[in-house]
Amino acid sequence: MYDNRLAVVALAFAMGCGQVQRYDTAGWYDDVPEGEEATEEALEETPSTGIFDVSAVRPAFGSDAGGSLVLITGGPFDRFATVFIGGEEAAVVSATSDALTVETPIGVAGVTELEVVSGGGVSTHSFRYWPDATGLVGLKGSVEFVDVVGDYWADGGFDRARAEIALVEPVAFESWEAFSPTFNSCVSDWALPSDTPVDGLEEVTLVSADVRIDLESDADGFFGDQGVSPGESYDLEPSGDWDGVVLDDLTEVPVGLQVQSPALDVNVPRQVERQFGIEWDRAAPADYVAIVLEKSHLETDGSLTIEQKVSCAVPDAGSFTVPGSVWREWTSGDVIAVSVGRVFEGNGVVLPHNNATAAVSGIYWVSGAVRAE
Repeated sequence: MYDNRLAVVALAFAMGCGQVQRYDTAGWYDDVPEGEEATEEALEETPSTGIFDVSAVRPAFGSDAGGSLVLITGGPFDRFATVFIGGEEAAVVSATSDALTVETPIGVAGVTELEVVSGGGVSTHSFRYWPDATGLVGLKGSVEFVDVVGDYWADGGFDRARAEIALVEPVAFESWEAFSPTFNSCVSDWALPSDTPVDGLEEVTLVSADVRIDLESDADGFFGDQGVSPGESYDLEPSGDWDGVVLDDLTEVPVGLQVQSPALDVNVPRQVERQFGIEWDRAAPADYVAIVLEKSHLETDGSLTIEQKVSCAVPDAGSFTVPGSVWREWTSGDVIAVSVGRVFEGNGVVLPHNNATAAVSGIYWVSGAVRAE
């Protein structure tokens, strides 16, 4: 598996020595007696048959702005091996007889040819340049744990978990826009504009210290509802065209939240006014707090009909007052499902194919209910 961090360390070491070395020749000359160094004469006399193979290129894609680190395995490569991508020479950062790490040159978006020249022979592999998307978001979603409280739920109020992730055409996006178009405000029946999914991921797995969660796919991306736990950090392991790439520390689900007012962990939902305040603890840090309110009308047969959904994205200040003006109507006895979430925006992981960032939030929700006074 390709570890991008190793290549970065190798490049940083070479630069720290005053210049970028073409590559390290370690690994070629196993017949040199122990304790002795390979001489220039020995290096020059090493035979080059021109017969070699490129077995894998990981990742086989990168931004057309260049600068991506790519590991080419196969061989045997000689000490003068050169690499061309789309006809442009790629800088060889480090190498052994069976592995070359190169930095991609500036390219043209689309599928092109990666060519390795060694010992007079040539071997080729396909390589894809994606349009550079630095400063935009190319992977969106959330990993959530829902703590359902209160003894009034028909289904027993069991806790839930869910994960939703999608590779999308790069867009300008802040994670709080999933709840409101303006920060520190509420909006009624908010829906983000639809994203354009991008082909390129076949399967994805969320990986924590304890579990592996294989997400299922649909037309919009990948989803799952098992295995998510609070306090866990999650990596993303894609497969298919992304095989061998790991997005480390994609996001983390915060640890706990307590809604102090209105009380949600009760036998009967508390009554609240049209403009009511919500208070929560600040025992753990959050990038912001999300609030989702679903108001349902109690029908004569005892059933509930959802009439309005209000969502808010607010600072983690410990309290927020829901403006009364956000409600289209307010009828005594209506039930409002209340979900308050501590949100961690994620680590801004840079995607290896186009330099876009990942906006995958980790959220710990507390979900209960109140009644309209």
